Amino acid sequence: MKHLISASAALSVSAAALLVASAATAAPGEGVRMGSFIVAPSIDVVQRFDDNIFQEDANKTSDTITQIKPEVTVRSDWNRHSLEFLAGVDADLYWDSSNDNSFNGDAEINGEIDISRDVQLRLGLDYERRHDDRGSDNVNGLAEEVVIQNKYGARAELEAKFNRFRAQVGGQITFNDFEDTDLVGGGTSNEDDRDATSTTGHLELGFQARKGYEIFVRGEINKRDFNDNIDDVGIARGSDAYRVRGGVNFKPSRKLDASVSIGYLHRSFDEATFDDIDALDFAASVDWDLPNNISNIGLTVTRRVAESTDNDVAGRLTTTADLDFRHALTRSIELRSKLGYVRSEEEGGTGTRDNDTYNVGVGAYYNFNRRMTVGATYDYNRRVSNEVNEGFVQNVLAVRAKFKL
Repeated sequence: MKHLISASAALSVSAAALLVASAATAAPGEGVRMGSFIVAPSIDVVQRFDDNIFQEDANKTSDTITQIKPEVTVRSDWNRHSLEFLAGVDADLYWDSSNDNSFNGDAEINGEIDISRDVQLRLGLDYERRHDDRGSDNVNGLAEEVVIQNKYGARAELEAKFNRFRAQVGGQITFNDFEDTDLVGGGTSNEDDRDATSTTGHLELGFQARKGYEIFVRGEINKRDFNDNIDDVGIARGSDAYRVRGGVNFKPSRKLDASVSIGYLHRSFDEATFDDIDALDFAASVDWDLPNNISNIGLTVTRRVAESTDNDVAGRLTTTADLDFRHALTRSIELRSKLGYVRSEEEGGTGTRDNDTYNVGVGAYYNFNRRMTVGATYDYNRRVSNEVNEGFVQNVLAVRAKFKL
């Protein structure tokens, strides 16, 4: 009940902000000017049908979910320096399976100090409340509700440019706090075993070989310390990691912005029975406005070692690739499609499960004006696994509307 009250209060505040700000809107769809700041509230309402909410191989459970997502962004409009505040609530309300209701939210503040024309200091603080769905890898199979995670973070980054050279150094610390959840039939799943502090530092050096093309090298170190050094089953989950990549950033025109890099990653674990994870590291991103000026292609490729709570798995080497395509059919109608792929490999222990997950999505959106957009989407998700009963097929249909100032 307290979650419902909190979500309702947040929705009321967002609705009030929309109404109050509407009288002072300077440019439709671009927010409201308040002194030297621009306030941009919005709200998304989505109604979707999911034919496999627990992503099961058999005995599927379907449900209809109402999603309500109010957000507000406040950003400065200064000649020098910048300040930005973001906050939002994301509520999923299940019509039948109310135990799977979730009330996520986030708040973030970012600032940039222009020390000089070529030197910037960026600072940030953030809070995020999110959840792991029942049926996901790190959730007890008997969990009665979703598992809540509270995440607190702080970061700093200094970047300087010297003629054709660029140097960037930064650090981030994140505190993860998981809430215990009740189990079907009685008892509690102790999620405190997952509470951890993650500390990351990075150094990136770049050289502009020619206009629009930069060669760079990036190194990162990470340390993950768990509040409980030994979990309930006697495993030390702490770990240390580093990764090194070299690559090219290229932006030959305003229409194309891309980056590609390759390197090596390593993670070692405090648990003596776990082996180190060593793998090829790579990343890529593309944002390309096609020459026809009405189509866009986006590509993102990443690799990381994901957390595991399984007794026989140190971590999951996860490779993700997403390809998006947008096309403006008319000034008011936009068509979208996407392809997604995730490869998850259990590493460092005796676990041998490998999963390949595929996503295909299509959608159509109609823009009534700069303030209101409606759309309909369909997503097909399929996981193929080398373990019995770990695969699934999922279909999700949705209609959605977005309102903004």
